[in-house]
Amino acid sequence: MTELGREAAARRGRFTVIAAIVPLLGLAVLLARAELDRRSGTVWAVEITGVDPRDLLRGRYLAYQYRWHWEGPDTCGPGGEEPQREPTPGCCLCLRRRDAGGSADAPAWDPAVQQIVCDAVQVPCDARIDAAAVAGPQRFFVPEERALALEEALRDRAAAITLTVTPARQPAVVELWLDRQPWWRWTGRSQP
Repeated sequence: MTELGREAAARRGRFTVIAAIVPLLGLAVLLARAELDRRSGTVWAVEITGVDPRDLLRGRYLAYQYRWHWEGPDTCGPGGEEPQREPTPGCCLCLRRRDAGGSADAPAWDPAVQQIVCDAVQVPCDARIDAAAVAGPQRFFVPEERALALEEALRDRAAAITLTVTPARQPAVVELWLDRQPWWRWTGRSQP
């Protein structure tokens, strides 16, 4: 191989390394940004109920629905003055604190919720969530080895999901809570 051939091969090798590293760096930045969004906002605790009380866990997932505490008139969707009982896609949920919580250790429990037009400036909110993101059944991952203990604990305890709201108005689930304690404390093992 000539000197020119070795140089070309070395350049191709550098380009291959760069081509492999750039996507990995991009992925790392996206993951870091998502984690920062998840950790930087107010932590909300919203009550949940199982989609099917006879079959709470399906495989490795807890199937649940949010139990919103509606307050105030619905200013978006078909509800008019009566509060909606289900989030309407195309609208936002306005969350307001009822207590002084808001951190991962002391979440803001049981927020007051009102359905509004997403960009309504006349409605003061502590957070706004895109209604389509929280409508219908949701899923929470559970390690398989803890599923049976969790299902038993769920039957006797009040359940809630803690979440933060990203700048894009999307919920980022933080943790499942049972009787206002992280779920893993009820399964007889340490934090996952």
